[in-house]
Amino acid sequence: MEEANDYDGVREESGLSPVPAEVDALAFDERPDEGAASEAFQALASEVRVAVLVQLARAEHDSSGPQSFAEIQELVGSDSSARFAYHLRQLDGQFVQKTPEGYVLTPAGRRAAAAVLAGTFTDDGDRRAS
Repeated sequence: MEEANDYDGVREESGLSPVPAEVDALAFDERPDEGAASEAFQALASEVRVAVLVQLARAEHDSSGPQSFAEIQELVGSDSSARFAYHLRQLDGQFVQKTPEGYVLTPAGRRAAAAVLAGTFTDDGDRRAS
């Protein structure tokens, strides 16, 4: 018989769908790298940086290809090139990658942009299709 724990009760009472067992095992059996996770969230702690990820995701979706510094800056609406360059540097390597053709999302950047676009961090779970 499986042992019950407080976490299972919270999931059931909250109405959240259960996490698949294989995710539970991955997420809870090993200690996560909180330092790396904290750095990742810190890198995303700016509306400008989140907007960069969203714009690059839209460019990928529209098959627009890599975006130049100037294209992203214009789409994001940043007035200062120096300030925008700072924000782009905070994302470079982990969330975006500079190629000879321009900037593209990394796999982590793609997942972060998808989470933002899906409302993962802002939706209360009651979103309804209209």
